[in-house]
Amino acid sequence: MKNKMTEAEIRAEVMAIDVDPHEGTRVPKSGNKKITPLNSVGSGIDENGFVYPQHNDGTFDLSDGVDIWDISASDDWMKTLDKKDKKIINKIVNN
Repeated sequence: MKNKMTEAEIRAEVMAIDVDPHEGTRVPKSGNKKITPLNSVGSGIDENGFVYPQHNDGTFDLSDGVDIWDISASDDWMKTLDKKDKKIINKIVNN
């Protein structure tokens, strides 16, 4: 049985994020999530299509992910996406 992470461990993982300046992605040092920023909506999306809110310091709240398919197309969040971020989402959901 896998042990649950404590809140302090989760925070440490969220804060331990490397930035790849070439791709604009943020990867937790644990290596288990690659999150691409969606700058127009202050969020990021991982390769599985989960969207995470982005903090002011650039880190993502990994405890608050939402499946992209659970966000309504009429939602203000979707309407706020710019063309670049829409391309990112389309690439992920069409894989």
